[in-house]
Order: sequence, then structure tokens, then C-alpha cells
Amino acid sequence: MDVFLNRIDAAPLYAEEFSFDFESWVSNFVDGLNFTLSEIQDEINSKNQLPQLTQAAIVALGPTAVDGEMWYCTNSVPPNVVIKIDGALRQVTHTAFP
Repeated sequence: MDVFLNRIDAAPLYAEEFSFDFESWVSNFVDGLNFTLSEIQDEINSKNQLPQLTQAAIVALGPTAVDGEMWYCTNSVPPNVVIKIDGALRQVTHTAFP
């Protein structure tokens, strides 16, 4: 199963409303977010098979797992990828898990 993460298409700003510096910052910020999303997607998809575990099994592994470890949660709705980031279990959307 491949994961495809949505990208931010544009940041519609009008020159009359914002300074050039702010518009440049927003543009660079959006590019940075898209690059990070691409890296996460590539990392997930490069692993031919993530360990497929239930939510309870992932929560049980959480305390001993290292940052960057990933699992495919089979019984969440919808099924999703869980990553340990900064000591916490997170969905790819970076919302709290579970």
C-alpha cells in the first residue's frame, strides 16, 4: 500500500496587501512544508512493508520505540501510519495518537 500525502498548491497573496518580505516568507514556508511532506511520503513508501499492528499493540510498543519508528495501524478508521516523533506517537497528519 502506498501513501500519498496532499501538498499545498499555492499561498494566494496579493502584492497590494502584504510586503515583499512577508510574501517571500510565506512562499518559502509553503515550499518547506511541501518538501517535508514529500520526504515523509517517500520514507513511508520506500519501506516495502511497514509492520502492521493494532492500535493497542502500537501503544504498548510506544514507550520502548525509538524516534522515527513507523507502523501501519490496522484497526483505526481509516487505517493510518503512526510514527514516533519527539517521544510521542503521531499519525502522519501529526495529530495526537490515539
